[in-house]
Amino acid sequence: MTMVRCEGFEKVKSLIAQDPFVVCGVVAYEIQRWQINEGRANALVGISDRIHFLN
Repeated sequence: MTMVRCEGFEKVKSLIAQDPFVVCGVVAYEIQRWQINEGRANALVGISDRIHFLN
């Protein structure tokens, strides 16, 4: 998951269209709108050791 803070969807699409993995067809993407009203969100995901933490 990648989070991008932009003015709008068109700016996000423009950034994603330049990603080398997207250009080569290695990955696909889906844009979702997220809203964080205030504060901070931290996430840690360890794939090899199967840990996850959301604070």
